[in-house]
Amino acid sequence: MYGISFSVYAKRSLNNIHSKMPEDILGQIYILKRSEHFDAYMKELGVGLTLRKMGNTVIPQCVLEKNDDDIYTFNLRTPYHSYCINFELGKEFTEVTLDNRVVKTICHLDNNVFIQDQSADGLKSTKIVREFLEDELITTLSVGDVKAVRVYGVLEETG
Repeated sequence: MYGISFSVYAKRSLNNIHSKMPEDILGQIYILKRSEHFDAYMKELGVGLTLRKMGNTVIPQCVLEKNDDDIYTFNLRTPYHSYCINFELGKEFTEVTLDNRVVKTICHLDNNVFIQDQSADGLKSTKIVREFLEDELITTLSVGDVKAVRVYGVLEETG
């Protein structure tokens, strides 16, 4: 697939084998390995059948980065669509989600956990928790009583 193969590996040797500190997660590219209950999550949000089918079949890549001005960027890329948000930690901003909801979002970073809270008048609130571990990223998406889990592995480029 375009000169890139997937394998799980540790980017750096860490003292705590179970978590990465923020400087270790920034810039690391992850690719989806498996997903549970994502269709139910999208359905609870009111996403239509066609978009849900597409969302269940694509294999996204994601990366969290930070520039010198403490502005973070989270990118999620698929063959069909790219999604990017730029934000400062703890400051509310307006976000247009992949399913075209316009929400107010606040992002927090707590060691190896990136938390994204989304809310809007008349829409269901959602919470996305991304936990960066030694060799994977575990994303838990919650809306109401519905939770989906998506597990990403580290993407390794090959020559």
